[in-house]
Amino acid sequence: MGKKQIIVLNGTSSSGKTSIAKELQTVLEEPYTYIAIDQLAEFLESYLPEGYTPNKQNEDKQLTEAFHFIRPSMVSLFHHTIKTLAMLEHRIIVDHVILDKEWLEECLGLLADEPVLFVGIYCSIEELERREKERGDRKLGLAKLQLDHVHQYANYDLEIDTTNNSARECAKAIKNFLEKSQ
Repeated sequence: MGKKQIIVLNGTSSSGKTSIAKELQTVLEEPYTYIAIDQLAEFLESYLPEGYTPNKQNEDKQLTEAFHFIRPSMVSLFHHTIKTLAMLEHRIIVDHVILDKEWLEECLGLLADEPVLFVGIYCSIEELERREKERGDRKLGLAKLQLDHVHQYANYDLEIDTTNNSARECAKAIKNFLEKSQ
């Protein structure tokens, strides 16, 4: 495989992106840095005053509900962080929930000169809801809210369905795709 590679995993909450990313880190020969939109949200949230609720007057209510309180400026910060890592690192796995056309355009625009494999992570609504209940750390119905937005504008290099496939199987499919495209 080449020296530099960015793998962007885009899908709803509970679709299996994090599990696939962890498996990718074990099945790929080279080390990959993992970065997730959830990490940035948790980091920024930890610096907010307790009980803080963002002003939702200027935000799309459904998108706000679909992805906690993440605002476009936070998403833009995430995209620029990915770009900065791409300039410093050779290999990155990105765990993302792209809910808006502008988010997609910004992310892919910033990475236009980088070798990016854009992977759509799909899962049936029934399985998403089962996983949400089982996990217990997500708002029930979050994946359903995101489902109408997350794949709406994307044109993927590869699509993976996690409904009946393990994270390991999905990671191996991504690895095989990368090897064949080299």
